[in-house]
Amino acid sequence: MPDNTVLPLIETLTEEDFHAEMMVDISRLIAKHGRGRVAERLGTSTRQLGNLANGSFPAAWRLFNLLTLDRDALDSIERRYNSRRVPRKATCSTDPIGAKLAALLTRVIDIERVGSDGGEQVTLGELLTLDEAILRETATTLCGWIERIDAYRHGEQPNVENFEDHQNSFRRGRAATTGG
Repeated sequence: MPDNTVLPLIETLTEEDFHAEMMVDISRLIAKHGRGRVAERLGTSTRQLGNLANGSFPAAWRLFNLLTLDRDALDSIERRYNSRRVPRKATCSTDPIGAKLAALLTRVIDIERVGSDGGEQVTLGELLTLDEAILRETATTLCGWIERIDAYRHGEQPNVENFEDHQNSFRRGRAATTGG
């Protein structure tokens, strides 16, 4: 059995492999944002930017400065290391919905308990402590399940177009029934 049953295996890269992945990322950024902006974020001239293709490496802090231009700036490098970078307070979109429901349920039980601020009646202050991203995602998923169940029971295909509108309205922060 491998030593790391929780963490994915990470293999080391050679200098050549790392450089190739770095160039994939930089080339993508140049195509998307232009040579001038990429050079600016690297703290180099556009001429020095051209030297990268010949094998030179910027300092690590310069590479990380590319993240201020594009959150996925180092995506190819990260992929080779079998990892991804996310904001510290991000909710993982790959977590099963059950894990998110369990986290939400735990918090709801806490704010509905008799000794909480509002007692059994949830206060606005308590609602605002809920993780809104998890709340919206679970609501969207549950609405999708209900849509599928209703369609199945009525012998119809789910109305995907309306469901996507509903999902998008939840993600924007308002219910589809409010007109938009």
